[in-house]
Amino acid sequence: MKFTPSTEFPDELNIITALLNCNLHCRMCLQAYKTYKGRQVMSMEDFRLTMENVPQGKAIKVGISPFAEPFTMKGFLDYVRVAKEIRPEAYITVNTNLVLMDEAISRELVECGLDRIVLSLNVDNREDFEWFTGKDDYDLACANIRTLSRVRSEAGWALPQTMIQLIKMPRTEGRFPDFQRGWESYVDRVILRDLDDQAATVNLEKEVFEGVDYAPIQGNLICQSPWLSLTVNWKGDIYPCCSAGFNDWHDTALKLGNIREDKLVDVWKSSAMETVRENQYFNADPNCGRCKHKGLSPADARSFERNLLKSSALQLL
Repeated sequence: MKFTPSTEFPDELNIITALLNCNLHCRMCLQAYKTYKGRQVMSMEDFRLTMENVPQGKAIKVGISPFAEPFTMKGFLDYVRVAKEIRPEAYITVNTNLVLMDEAISRELVECGLDRIVLSLNVDNREDFEWFTGKDDYDLACANIRTLSRVRSEAGWALPQTMIQLIKMPRTEGRFPDFQRGWESYVDRVILRDLDDQAATVNLEKEVFEGVDYAPIQGNLICQSPWLSLTVNWKGDIYPCCSAGFNDWHDTALKLGNIREDKLVDVWKSSAMETVRENQYFNADPNCGRCKHKGLSPADARSFERNLLKSSALQLL
């Protein structure tokens, strides 16, 4: 039995540009429970090499992130500029917690070629923001959203597309309609995001759900990542997903290569990647056993699993 994608290259590429401390300590994020001495940053040479590995003309989503607030990195948007210079057809997306943004950064965001920015406000009031992040910066975050909206409007640009999220949890129950009405005139899209326990790094039942029997976390559903994406981290190491590429508990168990030595297209079609897909499909990979993220909501994951064998994304040979 052989698990081979029909696509010659993944539809998504995640590039983790650094290992560093975040400015906030959000309860659902492992960054709230880790402290790093110093910082490790991806060289621009390795970043260029990664983008040059994307086939010309390939329509691909590229997520660029240091797995922390990107604007804690000086010159972070230079990565976006280089990505667009090398592969202008790529759809580049980043996430921000909003607190470090200002008018100058908003202007850079409009001018650098970024396609989408996810605005992780996550809650809808000052009290919950401080509870969730550890900082009393809700008003600042909201002001920065409005500033970005104004700057984009003044520039006459439709990009970057803006998407703001409210996280589904007991404290936000029933609040999404008001949240949506309050922000829909400032952003392109308002979403309600489910939470899951990414890589089993955070006890969400305790830290976020506060003991409430809420949205049980599913850990036995198929993961979409090996069929859709690859991840390159700050060391140039290549992994099948961003959780593996970031978390030190994976070590090298799921490492598939390094961008200085291996071509992404070869890694994508390699026997090692086929093994990852097969093990993931049968829930047989011990390295993925701790991860409850799975990349899909339970309902979507069940649908993905049902349709997988019928899909052109998988051939059983």
